[in-house]
Amino acid sequence: VEGMRDIHRGFVPYTTIPSVYASTKIVIDDAAHVTKPYGSVNCRVYDALASGRLALSNCQIGIAELFGSQLPTWTSAEELQHLVSHFLDFPEEREDLTRRLRDEVLTAHTYDHRAAELLEILHLHISANSARVQRPFTAA
Repeated sequence: VEGMRDIHRGFVPYTTIPSVYASTKIVIDDAAHVTKPYGSVNCRVYDALASGRLALSNCQIGIAELFGSQLPTWTSAEELQHLVSHFLDFPEEREDLTRRLRDEVLTAHTYDHRAAELLEILHLHISANSARVQRPFTAA
């Protein structure tokens, strides 16, 4: 984007994301248009919150499912501008909200939690299919 040329610094490796987040107060998540209708929340929202930074997202479906109304979402540039201004003007509110959301992410939404959920899903799938396969075949 031409207007951003002066501040553009290029891509950063995923492993340096925590230091990038540590250098800011608010992380803005603009959900990918191909995943947004399905409520797929980007891992960067979790990463930002786990790093102790407030994330503002436009993924209303996924954010509502995961965080209820706790995590602010936006649908327009005006709403985003209002949210950013509000949370910069009221740092105590931002820090309190961020602390609560960080605790929730670390309690229920880490990569270890997702891995355990995936293993449980696979276990249930294998168990269900094994039960079907082990049944004796009966002719109709």
